[in-house]
Amino acid sequence: MDFDFDLLLADLDGTLYEDQLHVWELTCKALHQYMHDTLGLPIDLSLNEQRAMKKKWKTNHTILAYIHEYRLDFDTVANVLADGIASAQIRPRHGAETLEHLPVSKMILTNSPEMVAHVLLKKIGMSHLFDRVIGLERHFHSAKPHAKSYRRVPTQFKKIIMIDDLHSNLIVPYKRGWNTAWFPEDGQPSISPKPHHIHHEIRSLADLQHLRFRSP
Repeated sequence: MDFDFDLLLADLDGTLYEDQLHVWELTCKALHQYMHDTLGLPIDLSLNEQRAMKKKWKTNHTILAYIHEYRLDFDTVANVLADGIASAQIRPRHGAETLEHLPVSKMILTNSPEMVAHVLLKKIGMSHLFDRVIGLERHFHSAKPHAKSYRRVPTQFKKIIMIDDLHSNLIVPYKRGWNTAWFPEDGQPSISPKPHHIHHEIRSLADLQHLRFRSP
């Protein structure tokens, strides 16, 4: 197969598997229970409180806002979340089986803690496909679409394509000279006119094998 890239960089949640809301509900339930048990905080924090925390800490990531607001230990939270999704029932998205046949390095760039990402990849049978998982960890809390998140990708690759279900996460990759592939959630309509930071729009992971690198 003549695949025209040397690195496939994939988002995880909502991009490689379905049922993202189910996973999110399980992680929130686990985190809230932990906060209730250890800090005596109410389990059901309102959406308004969550929005205020995210604004205060300048992040779109609710869990990071919790960690900063209540000074939670990151590794402990990651363990809590990993345990919380142990019962999750998730399915890979359409065309996922074709990723195994792409003759290219593959990495994950996710806003999930790395420990959680590994659990999710194992559940959808993709652990063996990816050379590296780049996610949140104790000493690195910047989440997409913050520019710092993308700087962790190895620099030796020259033709990178990044795939994400949120096209706002593709703005920085576009600026870095990577190719971008938007894989909207099932049933989500296309955007017209298409934002300039989207090189490719796909409706199945199988479509990746037909894409060609577009020079900046």
